[in-house]
Amino acid sequence: MSAGTSSCTTDPEGTLDDRPHHTLTEPASDAACRVLRLLTMRAQFADTVSRAEREHLSYRGFFAELLMAECEDRDRRRSERRIRAASFPRSKWLSDFDYSASPTPALVNNLAACEWVRKGEPLCLVGDSGTGKTHLLIGLGSAAAMAGFRVRYALAARLVNELVEAADEKQLTKTIARYGRVDLLCIDELGYLELDRFRSPAVQSPLVHADDGVVMNISDAHVKVHFRMEVDEDGWPPTSIESLWALDLGDGTVRLDNTPWFVRGVASGDVVRVDIDDDGLRWAGETVQASENCTIRLIVLKDGGSTAARQTVLETFHRLGTTGEGIEQFRMVALDIPPDADIQRIRKLLEHGDEKGWWHWEEGCVTAAWRAGAGTEDD
Repeated sequence: MSAGTSSCTTDPEGTLDDRPHHTLTEPASDAACRVLRLLTMRAQFADTVSRAEREHLSYRGFFAELLMAECEDRDRRRSERRIRAASFPRSKWLSDFDYSASPTPALVNNLAACEWVRKGEPLCLVGDSGTGKTHLLIGLGSAAAMAGFRVRYALAARLVNELVEAADEKQLTKTIARYGRVDLLCIDELGYLELDRFRSPAVQSPLVHADDGVVMNISDAHVKVHFRMEVDEDGWPPTSIESLWALDLGDGTVRLDNTPWFVRGVASGDVVRVDIDDDGLRWAGETVQASENCTIRLIVLKDGGSTAARQTVLETFHRLGTTGEGIEQFRMVALDIPPDADIQRIRKLLEHGDEKGWWHWEEGCVTAAWRAGAGTEDD
């Protein structure tokens, strides 16, 4: 073909006889692409002409190459805009995901097809610290954005604060409607959130219940248990009530199922007696069976307690046998230390980090084995 002109020597249907024939020079094509906003065609025109001449493409083949390049690039730009609009804190891709401690590639590939998003089904990502929940959350959210879905990422604490402020300003309906326009809401970092004090169902409905994942539906056996606490003269803890998830054992007791952020004297796995008030709220009483787990809490100082700093702390202690959670609101990390963890090394690391100014730490709930490691075991 001669890619330098667009003149047509034959017109079997007679539709072009009276139209002027144009010479398709590079300046002319450049100007036409500018007017029509065909940015990719404009950028690739000269290269495509050269390739068409080398490979002897037909006019249709030449035009198809330009059209497909324009369409593919527009799809790419739309995907990039949707990913930017999602407000992910950093780029994470499923192709980079480490499957060593997490779901199988087949399961993740199935989720990446986004059929569950198309059907409006919830997805819950649950696992120990350092197993890649946030990576998987952002990776699946990015896959959904690239598939054409409208996606939004939010930290749980910020989302709750936004909803509460909107309710106070009588803008809650408008705020919920804004979130309702997205196809997928990715909620990350549910640490300590006292959702039950926001008794309006309208405030809680957008959250469902989330935990470092897309959306988490708590099973029917899970209940919220409330602990009353005394606030000191310095205003700590920042609330007088902490609410924890627990498994209802059906006999007036529950087994705590997450690490406490502020309440003292209890740990994940403890069995606690509860009293149910007239509003159906469960209030914690005595501990009837201790799990022998310890609760240790840190306020991370290094790098201002950033997400990366908190994650590094969690991963470091995880190697010593702990699990835990981090929360942005107070730059905190709460560690759950089972009895078979390396208590001596954990204590040394806590004290070393405190001396270095990496964190401050406190004992939320400790066992005889922990006190023995400190040389403070009661006789």
